[in-house]
Amino acid sequence: MADSGVVFIRNGTEHTAAQAADHLRTKRKAAGKKIKTARDFIEQLATRSSLSGKPYLIRTGDGRETPAGSWLAERLRTLESAGATE
Repeated sequence: MADSGVVFIRNGTEHTAAQAADHLRTKRKAAGKKIKTARDFIEQLATRSSLSGKPYLIRTGDGRETPAGSWLAERLRTLESAGATE
């Protein structure tokens, strides 16, 4: 998300890419061995707030808001199709 014009929205509050990364790293660390794949990470940690249950959102440079899980899953598919995850 860095330098991409993308804003991470968690529980109605906007966050920078660095803040989003820190938050998601903390969630990943706390999840331990439950998370085995990038898809697990997206589906179980990067989709919604574990406290409020509200979905995380991504606002792109054109102002559109998309659920973070969908946005991240699409980027993962792009990387997979390019062979970047091998």
